[in-house]
Amino acid sequence: MAGLKPEESFIPEIEAEFGKENAIIIKDAHSGQPIRRWYKDWKPQEGHEPKAHPDLYDSLMFRVNPNYS
Repeated sequence: MAGLKPEESFIPEIEAEFGKENAIIIKDAHSGQPIRRWYKDWKPQEGHEPKAHPDLYDSLMFRVNPNYS
């Protein structure tokens, strides 16, 4: 998604769908990170490894809500 300008494409769509007063957009980019670091319920298609390790998700949620645990 390099080069994406969220203020031109993503943000207007989210605000149109949910209403500006209901949307909080936080840009938090970490280049080249696997989805298992963002998605708490991620599971591999086959086998048992690697496991989800949603540290980036947890860090983002804590920045949005310091009471997040």
